[in-house]
Amino acid sequence: MTSFHLTCSTNTRPAVREGITALLYFVYVNVIYYLLGLFYKSQWMDQLTTAFPDKDWMRLAFTVPAVVLQLVPLFIILKLRGETWGSIGIKRSKIVLSIIIGLIAVLPFRWIPIANWMFHGKSLPLDGGAVLGFLYYLALIALPEELIFRGYIQTRIMGLIPSKFVAILTTGVLFAITHVPFQMAVLNLNYAGYIAQTYMHLIIILGLHLYFTYIYTRTNNIAGSALCHALIDFIIG
Repeated sequence: MTSFHLTCSTNTRPAVREGITALLYFVYVNVIYYLLGLFYKSQWMDQLTTAFPDKDWMRLAFTVPAVVLQLVPLFIILKLRGETWGSIGIKRSKIVLSIIIGLIAVLPFRWIPIANWMFHGKSLPLDGGAVLGFLYYLALIALPEELIFRGYIQTRIMGLIPSKFVAILTTGVLFAITHVPFQMAVLNLNYAGYIAQTYMHLIIILGLHLYFTYIYTRTNNIAGSALCHALIDFIIG
């Protein structure tokens, strides 16, 4: 029996058109990231920074619209296809078990802030600001990425890729390269040039995708993988 059990809105394999829709949505998300990168290095970003001199408010002013642009089309797709939020992992079923698994899964990463505190004199992130920082990672970084990739694209791409494991690997590659367009635009590099400079980082992201997928498929509830994802992002900073 496979260790990964992916489900979407039904127990049948997604149709080919669902896989195609998922790939088109992936392209859309990458275009949004690239445009955000262009915005980030433009004079409009300078105006945004002037309007929100506090860096936390500025970060929210930049990130919230970006998340809305990414997620609204996803929910429109679900609505048009008559699919529930549960088909992308948003459900009450097994949510407590999912959260427990997510908390356990983050334990191997706990040594990172402790090591920084012991050997580099960095403070442990335990103040009130840290709580807000974690909530930022959870609500605006981890949860959207989990919904998009583990909840939606990965389950629908099986309409194009019969092998479950190959579908998971393919989604992992898509997840990794989605981290390219924003930085590519900011650094003014071409696609191949940026990948050549950061391929090890992209491999790590692929590995994290497999890790998050394993967490998600224990319950097919997005809460656990989103929580683990947010905590890892928060720990690594």
